[in-house]
Amino acid sequence: MQIDVTQPRKPWIFRAAFIGSLGVHFVVLIIFLSWSASSTAQSYTVNMIIHEVKPEPTPPPAEPTPPPKPKQLPPPNQKVTQPTNEPPKPVFGVTKDSVVDGDSGTAVRVGNTLMKEPEKNFTDPANVKPYSAPETYQQSELDHPPKILKMIKPEYPLLAKRANREGVVKVRFLVTKNGQVKNIKVLSAPEGTGFAEAAVAAVELWQFETPTVKGQPVSAWIVQSIRFKLE
Repeated sequence: MQIDVTQPRKPWIFRAAFIGSLGVHFVVLIIFLSWSASSTAQSYTVNMIIHEVKPEPTPPPAEPTPPPKPKQLPPPNQKVTQPTNEPPKPVFGVTKDSVVDGDSGTAVRVGNTLMKEPEKNFTDPANVKPYSAPETYQQSELDHPPKILKMIKPEYPLLAKRANREGVVKVRFLVTKNGQVKNIKVLSAPEGTGFAEAAVAAVELWQFETPTVKGQPVSAWIVQSIRFKLE
């Protein structure tokens, strides 16, 4: 006996259920993907704060500087006297304070110094002003020319000696109350010989007697000539 085995046919309802299940899953997948894309996008809100800047107040304008006052000028055609700073002149005679009032029969000159020669003409006492003797005197005003106590001989310049040059240097210097030499000035000297420099270097070391005027020690200007001569 032969038995045929046949598979039972699946009804159409299963097929429809399967297809519907696939469709539902597809729709669910689409919805899930759309939700994922929208959830990853982030939105940002930027708040801009604008501060209002108020301008600084404008300072009031400065008051104009008044123009300088014009100098007062003297009226036209008016003589303007300029102040004079002329030092008082020495006048031989005693001061007014030394004159004794009274009729002694002796004429006394009124002046401001006794350390000079009397003038030929008398000076009105009203025109005599206080006078102080100068700190320095000229050589002609001394009692006698001061004597040299220490003299250093100038060194003969080598170039002038080789060239057989000779000459005279004239210098002017101040002899102080201590007999020292100050403020040397060359008045004349041959050029290009070195005589002037040698003379100044030697005169700086000279020593003199104290100059005197009326027996009083003073400082005086002296003029001296130094001769350079080959032997």
